[in-house]
Amino acid sequence: MNAGKHYAFIIAFAVTLIVTAVSAQTIIPGGDVSGTWEAVGSPYLIEGEITVPADSILNIEPGVEVNFQGHYKLIVNGYLEALGAEGDSILFTAAYTSEGWHGIRFIEAPDSSHLSYCIIEYGRAFGDSLDHHGGSIMCESSSPVIGHCTISRNSSEGNGGGIYCTANESSSNPTIHHSSITGNSAAIFGGGLCTEGWMYPTEPNISYCDISENSAITGGGISLSFFWPTISFCTINNNAAVSGYGGGIYSLSAIPLLDHCTFNGNSCAVRGGAIAGYWCGDFVAEYCVFSENTSGNDGGAVWVDYNTWPSFINCTISNNSSGQNGGGIYVGSMCRLYVFRNTIVSGNQGNGAIYFRNADVCTITYSDFSDNEIGNFLGGSVPAGLGQLITVNTNGDSCDAFYNIFLDPCLVNVNQNDFRLQWGSPCIDAGDPDPSYNDPDGTAADIGTFYFDQSMPVRVLLTPHNTPIVIPPEGGSFDYTIQATNIDPLTQLVSSWCDATLPDGTIYGPVFGPVSITLESGQSERRERTQTVPPAAPTGTYTYNAYAIAGSDTSMDSFTFVKLGSSGIDWLSGWFNTGESFNKAKDSPVTSSSLPSAYSLGQNYPNPFNPTTVLSFELQVSSLVKLTVFDISGRMVAELVNGWRDAGVHEATFDGSKLSSGLYFYRILAGEFNYVKKMVLVK
Repeated sequence: MNAGKHYAFIIAFAVTLIVTAVSAQTIIPGGDVSGTWEAVGSPYLIEGEITVPADSILNIEPGVEVNFQGHYKLIVNGYLEALGAEGDSILFTAAYTSEGWHGIRFIEAPDSSHLSYCIIEYGRAFGDSLDHHGGSIMCESSSPVIGHCTISRNSSEGNGGGIYCTANESSSNPTIHHSSITGNSAAIFGGGLCTEGWMYPTEPNISYCDISENSAITGGGISLSFFWPTISFCTINNNAAVSGYGGGIYSLSAIPLLDHCTFNGNSCAVRGGAIAGYWCGDFVAEYCVFSENTSGNDGGAVWVDYNTWPSFINCTISNNSSGQNGGGIYVGSMCRLYVFRNTIVSGNQGNGAIYFRNADVCTITYSDFSDNEIGNFLGGSVPAGLGQLITVNTNGDSCDAFYNIFLDPCLVNVNQNDFRLQWGSPCIDAGDPDPSYNDPDGTAADIGTFYFDQSMPVRVLLTPHNTPIVIPPEGGSFDYTIQATNIDPLTQLVSSWCDATLPDGTIYGPVFGPVSITLESGQSERRERTQTVPPAAPTGTYTYNAYAIAGSDTSMDSFTFVKLGSSGIDWLSGWFNTGESFNKAKDSPVTSSSLPSAYSLGQNYPNPFNPTTVLSFELQVSSLVKLTVFDISGRMVAELVNGWRDAGVHEATFDGSKLSSGLYFYRILAGEFNYVKKMVLVK
């Protein structure tokens, strides 16, 4: 080959490479779009306003990135089917994040468009009329289904930083489920979501969603106007109404049904830390928790005014605060608590846990009020007889004429937002005795959001610390409390352990135990433990499970955590579990006489084992501890502990599932204490 031909070949080869690189992306000019956007053509670079016409369908496959090169809209008059998959989402984003793009705009689109496993970010709504509403999604007389989506870092100059819904020619009733609406902002109403309906219904059905860290002037998380939206099994946390009402939800003439929702850490500058309702009729909150919400003025958790008659049924209203009146609830003029039943109100700060301002007649029954800073009931229209102890309830506790009690509810761990009842709580069986309200175990209704299950002799509880738990790709750990309680008249021998359900549904473990615990009647034992998650653990959502077997009965509890990424291939190793031991009864508080008198390393249990065993050690004083396992050749096969531990009894779980049968040694180094013991793995 001569030099000229050689040079021409190089140029041709280079051009081929360039064409190949360019072919890995698809440029979409402004105009109508339809058909299928496949992953092989991703990213799709949007260079103008695009529209799905009324008679067309646009399908988007998993793994596609839709990248808007300017402030352009995706208008949907037809059908949009953006169906990602778990671990293979569809991304809608902007090339220039400060300018953003103009979001997905459903305009009089037919029902049944679907967004599934989509990430929608950097939408910026500004302009005239509806253009300045709905940062990521705007629904005008449209009802798409949005599921398993993440809607974050969007904003609007008007309403609905994340999602905006309105109805002009027909209803707008989107279904939103199992989605995260976080970190969005609106200049006026509804940082996360805003609905506005006048002539036609705007009734979103929102379930199993996380609506958190959003902000707006009013309605930091959600703003609702008119009609009957439903919000169920959602967490509405840490939203802010920066200069107005309703940190979590602001409702104007809407009548929401709130079912099994949690409102935690929301705030507002004026009224209604979690909820502010004006002219809302008979909205209902059932089995909801309101905790640590704050308002600058009235209604630390809830503020209602003018023709609003809310019902609170089996709720927990705890540790909320207001700058002025109603640390828990403020009931304004021409309002009343229509039904207030089986609800705990405790630890709220402000003038009165419930403040009545010229309220209509309120019915408050079978509830528990405790430790509220400045009285339980204040204001100008406190119902006669409320709070006056004149009789006893079915448990024999003093109560008022409405069977309200005024005792510590004995919650599991308020500091970790665990509002379940401890055994011995006066709230157990103290709710409305009408059999139609009985708990699922068939016993009389309990007061509060979570009933105490009396269907088995021993109950196990898990309380995760510092939720939500997110483990980085390089691995990490989380703390939790495990508790076992014997409610049976007889002493129970309990076997307890923990395992983990992986993202693919398989079970790994035990990662802690099994341990044997002897519990006397009425005895409860709790321990704080630390679970390590290795770098190679697969990406996804895990369920951490605890079990307690007593005879033929098994109690179970669980919580979830998320692993963001995976690094490495040996995910079976490194699931170390350390913390307080169940081998000895735990005194509270711990005194110097109850601490170990010397360092010691206990024999593993069980021994022989297959594939897990528990190693225990005792520290006389706080020490830097290293606990390692070696095979018979002296090769270290596991490092179970490497760090400071407090004085006391500790445990670590060793998993030999990746090792062969044989003799192994485990060694502890703690200060000057150095000791080795043997154990046998038999498969």
